[in-house]
Amino acid sequence: MFEAARREVLEETGVVIAEPMLLEVVDLIEHDKSGRVRSHYTLVDVSAAWCRGEAVAGSDAAAVRWVALDSVNDLGLWAETVRVIGLAVARRTGIG
Repeated sequence: MFEAARREVLEETGVVIAEPMLLEVVDLIEHDKSGRVRSHYTLVDVSAAWCRGEAVAGSDAAAVRWVALDSVNDLGLWAETVRVIGLAVARRTGIG
């Protein structure tokens, strides 16, 4: 799993990571108007340390940028993404 995370981060951003750790496994299930499942994604969230590389957007992203942690709530992200970012910060800093 961690080798896959290293490979994906490098392929999609050009960044080399180290010290990966499992944060969370999240299911995103979207339903249509009749209540039937339209799509089901299982997201495996991993936190890691940046080693080297300049972040660039991969083929499936419009842009990439580093943002200050205090501005994460202002980015319009899915609430679950914001929660997992907070979890990553807590685990990396030993807070929480």
